[in-house]
Amino acid sequence: MKNVVRMLSKRMLFSVFMASPLMAGSSLSAFAGIGSVGWMQQANVVEGIVTDVNGEPVIGASVVVKGMSNGTITDLDGKFSLPDAQGVLVISYIGYKTQEVVLDGQKHLKVMMEEDSKALDEVVVVGYGTQRKSDLTGSVTTIKLKDISGIRGGNAGEALQGKSGLTVVTSGAPGATPTVRIRGIGTDGDATPVYVVDGVMTNNIDFLNPKDIESMNVLKDASATAIYGSRGANGVIMVTTKRGESGKPVVSYSGSEGFQYIIDNYDVCNGSEYARLMNIVAQNSRQEQPYGNPSGYGKGTDWLGEMTRNGWTRDHQLSVSGGSESVNYNVSAGYFKQNGVWENTSYDRWTFRINNEYKLSKSIRIGHNLNLAVSNSDGRSDSYRLMRSVLSGSPLITPQNEQGEWNSMQNGDLINPVAELALNAGYNNKRIRFFGNVWGSWEIVKGLTFRTSYGVDWLHGYEHQLKGIYNINPSHQSSSSNTFMENYALENTWLWENTLTYDRLWGNTHHLNVLAGFTSEKARHKDWEQTAGIF
Repeated sequence: MKNVVRMLSKRMLFSVFMASPLMAGSSLSAFAGIGSVGWMQQANVVEGIVTDVNGEPVIGASVVVKGMSNGTITDLDGKFSLPDAQGVLVISYIGYKTQEVVLDGQKHLKVMMEEDSKALDEVVVVGYGTQRKSDLTGSVTTIKLKDISGIRGGNAGEALQGKSGLTVVTSGAPGATPTVRIRGIGTDGDATPVYVVDGVMTNNIDFLNPKDIESMNVLKDASATAIYGSRGANGVIMVTTKRGESGKPVVSYSGSEGFQYIIDNYDVCNGSEYARLMNIVAQNSRQEQPYGNPSGYGKGTDWLGEMTRNGWTRDHQLSVSGGSESVNYNVSAGYFKQNGVWENTSYDRWTFRINNEYKLSKSIRIGHNLNLAVSNSDGRSDSYRLMRSVLSGSPLITPQNEQGEWNSMQNGDLINPVAELALNAGYNNKRIRFFGNVWGSWEIVKGLTFRTSYGVDWLHGYEHQLKGIYNINPSHQSSSSNTFMENYALENTWLWENTLTYDRLWGNTHHLNVLAGFTSEKARHKDWEQTAGIF
């Protein structure tokens, strides 16, 4: 039995934010050094300059050919040079309206960009508060509701795919948690970013139903993540879930049923091609050719086809939201199920969420954000050797012989991939996770607010597997006894945060934000694992 306890940690926070017209443009120097060498030798080169309405250059504006990957950004003088440019140019920059220019033989362009006041006034969740986009000097990527609602996977992290500065990789297994990296890997240890869900920090968001998320803000640079100290070194992802709004109750339902399948198989040799190739190898090695009539072997075994299927996927969500002058509420329940394209693999999850806010007086508010997730995974398919054996396995070998016994592969470094999935069909992993917080805020005087929040992240996991006796490959695929493995895991983290914020805006030009805070956190992890062999 393993019993691991992480000790109590405390953090003192102090942050000051000021914004005024004198600071405008202070972060633009990060876009220096844009150039193109040898562009004069290429055809269809378009040059141009991008300015604002006052004629000042817009530094770092994105210039791309619509529908293509061909693009560049403007230099310190707002200039750009783009080879092989045809069709429509799309010019965009944060805080400005996107411009589209139809190219009709022009070689020199002058583009004037107008400020998008709606985008500049948009509120972005950063650190322990919010800021207007117009006041931001750090690097922040925002993923809105419309980008999240289209997810057909089971993990909300998939909404981050394709966003600037982010690398998101997933194994494709049912219910798999994507690996998210912000601006690459900056450490030899754990490079996972910190997730902050409704003010509570956590290491992943696989318990969240994507349909419950209102927005996600990715804090990427040092200025944006500094308030989280060393935990923010790999970036911070702020997640805000949906809230109720004043008005009559609104009942919403969304559901989808579909399936996933492999569009394009790997191009590998069939039986005849493999036999012919092995004869060539033997001939070049001056050995006897092993196969007398290669064409007689036909298509042989399609290993990928033997172990894949059309995986059915279903996703259903029911929510009720509304409110009055004193209470706002949002209650939801969701069910997600995914059968993997690998045989004998599946994942399902139930989620329940309650977000309520209560207005006790003009200056005092309390609320809670509570989430419960119950998930179940069957089967295992995460073996590196599994995929290697699919691509390298001989098509002249069948998964099983006439007696129904598993066949070994052509060399000891490979495993029978069909057998591997069948042998792991009995693996099961159940997880129950409760995540949420209760909070209160008090506006002491105008602009001065005290906020306290107590959050809990509780996880109970149980996995087990029963395997029989088998001997397919003595090195990598064998067991001399019947074995039963089971593992219990219990994780419990509490986080108590207290902040005092002074926020004042004078006109539309001067903004002062001062924050001081105190945070306490304690995490406990227990793990029991046992394996029994029956000879």
